[in-house]
Amino acid sequence: MGVGLLSRIDVEALERIALVRRMASRLEQQCERYLRSQYGLSWPQFQVLRELSVERPTMLQRVHDAVHCTRGNLAAIIDRLERDGWLERFRLQGDRRVVMLSLTEKGARVPAMEEELRARIGEWLEPVLPEAQEIQQHLSELLRDMTDPLASEDALKPDERLVAVS
Repeated sequence: MGVGLLSRIDVEALERIALVRRMASRLEQQCERYLRSQYGLSWPQFQVLRELSVERPTMLQRVHDAVHCTRGNLAAIIDRLERDGWLERFRLQGDRRVVMLSLTEKGARVPAMEEELRARIGEWLEPVLPEAQEIQQHLSELLRDMTDPLASEDALKPDERLVAVS
């Protein structure tokens, strides 16, 4: 009985993960369309600007660590953002190896843009909010089970135990 239970849990977990990926991808596409139409920005460009709006000025390395893209891609993103007047790049006088990034006056609008985007996301998710909350609950349980496998065993009946499937 334990093997069947584990297989069912694995299948449900994989289905939920796939659903979350599709939902996140679709939401990211909608965000990208909105940002392009309103500000001429891509989603990765907006992520870089958001990172810069949190801590200003910011070391290029810190932005790289936060946005999780290749150095080449990040360099192209920063080149476009600098060209379009969203940010400026400079080097520290004490250590010319360190590249710093800072938002310009145009880039300082990012927090307001983020609030607009959050409102739009709320509108987009409103029709599926109950399902999204249910998915969030399932994901929280899945994360708990992944980080604490014994917690999921505690929820089983005394005669059921998880057994690894090979």
